[in-house]
Amino acid sequence: YSDNLIIGNARHGSMIRGTELFGDYSITNTLVSNSIIEINAEDAETTRVSAVVTQGTTSTESNPTFYQDTILSSNIANVRFGDNYGKGYNHHFYNVTFNKEGDNTNYHTFIFDGGYSRDGHIIRDPIFTNGARYDDVYWQRTGDLSAYSIEWTLSITTKLGNTIDIYDINNNLVYSGVTDETAQISVPLKEVTIRPTEWTINSHGSGVREKSSNQKIMHTPHRILINHQPTSEISITMNETKAIKL
Repeated sequence: YSDNLIIGNARHGSMIRGTELFGDYSITNTLVSNSIIEINAEDAETTRVSAVVTQGTTSTESNPTFYQDTILSSNIANVRFGDNYGKGYNHHFYNVTFNKEGDNTNYHTFIFDGGYSRDGHIIRDPIFTNGARYDDVYWQRTGDLSAYSIEWTLSITTKLGNTIDIYDINNNLVYSGVTDETAQISVPLKEVTIRPTEWTINSHGSGVREKSSNQKIMHTPHRILINHQPTSEISITMNETKAIKL
């Protein structure tokens, strides 16, 4: 779905979903690109509106749904991860602008809804404008396994044939590869995963009570090694899209 303009204005407690694309094991390569989706509420009683509502089956069954090079604007929610219709897992937003409209007190950049935990969501190379924020999330009706991650693309230019290994803050190897014929690699790296404050490694999807707070699980700074040599190691903090030469 490309080059679309979707505008909706809701009032008197009505509901509008700018899109509600569904993902499961049989649906592949769903993409919204180069579009503008602007969904707003016109009065205080109207809160069930958002530019995007994610839908789908379980996280292990849902192929990713993609949004790319698109503007999502709302005065209530830019993205609602699920609602009373479905769950919604593995929705990926690449180079998307999240724009806040006006000063509605009910606004949040992201809202988790629908009564289930939902995860697998990726926000890569985002732009936040007019007060939208990467960590402005409201866990309206969801479980403590819900989460989304912020990623940034790192581009590295080095010698042809060099092996590049990248480790995250927990010393996990998150990338290993050889530079291509252009002597470059491009790899997305996680900065942070946002979760409810109740989440622990032993969580089982219990309902979230602390709806307005969150915890940030950091994945950066990253370590980069060339040809597996410790003497080549450099550290880089991924909090924006970056390009480096080694």
